[in-house]
Amino acid sequence: MPVIKNIRENIQLAQCVRYTIEECGIGVQIGESLRDGDELIHEIIAILKPDAYYNSRDFRNPPKAADNVAIIKDHENFDIYVIELKSAKKPRNIKIKDIKEKFEGVLNCFFCEFKDIFKSDYNLRKINLWLVCNPFNYQGDITDEIFRKKIKGTALEFFQSMKPMEFKGKAALIIPMLPPPVIEKNDVNDPRKT
Repeated sequence: MPVIKNIRENIQLAQCVRYTIEECGIGVQIGESLRDGDELIHEIIAILKPDAYYNSRDFRNPPKAADNVAIIKDHENFDIYVIELKSAKKPRNIKIKDIKEKFEGVLNCFFCEFKDIFKSDYNLRKINLWLVCNPFNYQGDITDEIFRKKIKGTALEFFQSMKPMEFKGKAALIIPMLPPPVIEKNDVNDPRKT
């Protein structure tokens, strides 16, 4: 199934295509396995901004939606990243219900709007739900262990204990991450594998 090709050929989705994942100074890096120099390899990655779709149509009450969706092709497999970028300065500014609704908005509304593409017959290897934020204002490198200790007792810790969300039979938790995590083909640098 040519998922990425179908995204680029869909008139409505083509308007949502982006080339970076960044908002308000928070972002996700696109790894070398998905780029040719500074350019994305368009045959293996598509980045979408669901809000661009909802803001371009006449929706009375558009659903909340996470900031970006990245679809990665790795041979015959696909990985989907649903990414919310949050510039909260303190953990208490991260509203659990709001964040959860944004991920649900993509999984249950946006993907259903384009079910001929997202719910079609392709091999979804993994769904990733990333909440990228830095509510502790860390500068420079910080280990995952220190980050996990720091989020104890905050809204960010709650995401690790909530019921996983599902799409196409794959389950995933919302994973809080410090910026900028890196997306690579085949999860080469997935920080959760350490």
